[in-house]
Amino acid sequence: MNRIRLVLLLVLLWAPAPGLPARAQPAGAPTVVLVLRHAEPAMDQGRDPSLNDAGRARARSLLDVAGAAGVAAVYASQFKRTQETAAPLAEHLGLAVTTFAVDRETLETYPARLAEAVLARHRGRTVVIVNHSNTVPAIVEALGGGPAAAIAEDAFDHLFIVVIPEDGPVRTVRAQYGR
Repeated sequence: MNRIRLVLLLVLLWAPAPGLPARAQPAGAPTVVLVLRHAEPAMDQGRDPSLNDAGRARARSLLDVAGAAGVAAVYASQFKRTQETAAPLAEHLGLAVTTFAVDRETLETYPARLAEAVLARHRGRTVVIVNHSNTVPAIVEALGGGPAAAIAEDAFDHLFIVVIPEDGPVRTVRAQYGR
């Protein structure tokens, strides 16, 4: 629970001031990107599983982490588990989940293309990206957040907060979300 409080504090420090809509950030505001792995999928549903009960609970916990952080956009891959992880937060915020598809043929360039798209469309805003164990570390790195450790196949609580100022070094906070 202390990690969630720390994450909330950090996100709120970089969120827009109260009363400022997420889309009207002041000049010079940093870009804050929360990059996380999808929640727990059901194990008996083939290649594109939905979330299991624990995964749905973890997805709802994103409201505690980012519900008041001034999120302007939510991105996810095309797979059910990422879409379902992103859905409760996006619905709460009245946003559509932007699908940024990944496939085996473009996997190598995917993180850089996603980072480029997010920074081009949402500079100075807060964005959430829900992705996979094999793409999250590379997305963090593509955003300038430095190398991130690999994520184990059975770990579903990884959350990276990448703060990209207009000037100066990129900062990355590694945290966890959910229980």
